[in-house]
Amino acid sequence: AKTGMEVVPVFISVDPERDNVEQVHEYVK
Repeated sequence: AKTGMEVVPVFISVDPERDNVEQVHEYVK
């Protein structure tokens, strides 16, 4: 996994309204 900062913008672009923390953890995995 690269820098976490890269995951933040990508996740926000995917679903900003949902903001599902669980999905973020799965993506980081």
